[in-house]
Amino acid sequence: MDEIMNEFYKYQWRREGDLMKRHFFRIAAAIVLCMSLSFVFAYADDNEIYDAGKYKKITQSYKEFNGKENVEFSYSDEMLLTDATELSGDLAKLSANLALLAYSNVQIEKIKASSMGYDFTLYNYDVESTYDNNDMVAFSIGHKSFTKDGTTYNAYIVPIRGTQSREWYSNFRIGNRDDGYHEGFKLAADGVLAKINEKVNTTNNIFLITGHSRGAAVANIVAAELTKSGSLASQNRIFGYTFACPAVKENISENYANIRNFNNPGDGIVALPLEDWGFARYGEDISLPVNGVVFSAFKQRYFEINGKEYDGALNTNAQVEAIKAQLPTKASCSEGDNAFLLDVGACVLAEKTSKDLSTILASHGKGLWDITNLNQDIIDAFQDSGTKNAHKPTTYVLWINSLYYGYKGWYGLSGAANTELTLDNTSVIDSLCFGGCTRI
Repeated sequence: MDEIMNEFYKYQWRREGDLMKRHFFRIAAAIVLCMSLSFVFAYADDNEIYDAGKYKKITQSYKEFNGKENVEFSYSDEMLLTDATELSGDLAKLSANLALLAYSNVQIEKIKASSMGYDFTLYNYDVESTYDNNDMVAFSIGHKSFTKDGTTYNAYIVPIRGTQSREWYSNFRIGNRDDGYHEGFKLAADGVLAKINEKVNTTNNIFLITGHSRGAAVANIVAAELTKSGSLASQNRIFGYTFACPAVKENISENYANIRNFNNPGDGIVALPLEDWGFARYGEDISLPVNGVVFSAFKQRYFEINGKEYDGALNTNAQVEAIKAQLPTKASCSEGDNAFLLDVGACVLAEKTSKDLSTILASHGKGLWDITNLNQDIIDAFQDSGTKNAHKPTTYVLWINSLYYGYKGWYGLSGAANTELTLDNTSVIDSLCFGGCTRI
């Protein structure tokens, strides 16, 4: 009997040992899986898995509020080998930063020297707009060739600068074009398209078009016109990513899935020209969240960077109603005192009051006393839209980083900062790596 029991205990010990080994290997496999996933997802979007080792970290600086700050983003040629009709968080972050850096020719030159590998040509950065000549925009065209799986691609990045000085007059020049376009935006876009058609003589092309504010409106039109033409690239190779994009055209019927417009619901510039006038944007409008974990993460990052609370509005309802009361239709914008009002508002935003005011008065046959009769609330609304925190390009960069697991957090969760495995095995796997697990 004792011998039988001894054999039974030996069998149980071996069985339990085998089970322990199996449990150990299951746990080890789960940890390795989480480690490998964390390595990839630290850089890739939900629907896109890239080799993280091919990504390059780009760091640029800008001046805002408390002095110089850095922006950081990752770049890989493979970002541009996805289908442009599919949303990419990677490209959204890259584009938001490029739209910010487009405000400075110095920053574009630094991109030129960065490890992105693009050769940039700059246009209109040295052109000073005037009251009579302002339907232009500064932009650059970056080009590089790269090969993937034996195929050579020609990539073009086109960051378009937002409003500078007297370009505000063009922003308010809606016009009455037969094609329904906003006149000031379309004339600027035509200039960009002309240079693209002049410069691009390659095949197998890929385009990334981006911009903020006026640059966003122009980028929206350029991306749409390139898509409509199809002569330089197919729709799935034309990426349009815009930020704080005003409306650009009346009665848009084409729905281009390769164009995305990220807009702050509290940004007054985004509400212009009014939807009630029939204006819209090409592509998909993506409203940045003004509640929940992403908004909380954005506000926290905003305070850390700027040393003050974010004070932007959550919507533009009051502003839109005030504008509608004064300018009920598109046609009313070019009528008498309303045209004078828009010119004065643009003059204030352009910060050229003393230099341009006499020209504006003469152009409209007005005197200084007529300014007191203008709707000051509308001018204040325009000024708030153009200068407050809700519209700033840096605001959009921080918001996009919070939305798409930026360099200070993963989907707004700052606790996930350590879910990246480094090659020297010095990083720690964060508990969020196991989020959603019900058993191991």
